[in-house]
Amino acid sequence: MNSASITLLSVWLFLLVVIIVMTIIDLIMPKIFQLGDNLNRTEKKRVKRTIAAGPLAEYKHNGLFKASVYGGILSILIYLFALFSMILDHFVLAVVLIALAAALYPFIGVVLPSFQYKYWSKREFSDFTLLARDRFSKLIILRVIITLCVIGLFLITAVFYDQFLSILVVILSKIMGY
Repeated sequence: MNSASITLLSVWLFLLVVIIVMTIIDLIMPKIFQLGDNLNRTEKKRVKRTIAAGPLAEYKHNGLFKASVYGGILSILIYLFALFSMILDHFVLAVVLIALAAALYPFIGVVLPSFQYKYWSKREFSDFTLLARDRFSKLIILRVIITLCVIGLFLITAVFYDQFLSILVVILSKIMGY
């Protein structure tokens, strides 16, 4: 492997490690809405529906809310097209489509929780608690960083497809002992 291949592989592995670490941190961080401990299962379902339905009524006519919902639906459709292109052996197209779908993640992962947080921070509630504002901001920034890393990871793979294929062949041949 030449130095360009090693650099490319290093950047790709760095992005992969960043994604893994950030995802683990995102999973460890507390949720935006923490339900009360004294609620039974039925009450928890009711509170979750209330959390989801509250901003839905207010933001129904908001253009950004509609854009976030449509962005989420479009993301799912693009993932399906990526799956079909992978089945049809169009790997580069599939990787570019996955990067595009990942670029739409902020609609569901950032904009929608921001709407909910903004709505519920102005309301009185007793069945759940909100995440502190600074921790919520950190969570949103973390999700944006994860999104950017995923986009970069898949775009690098798509743009340098031939180099990645040759790197993969070299690595697999060394593992297999050829």
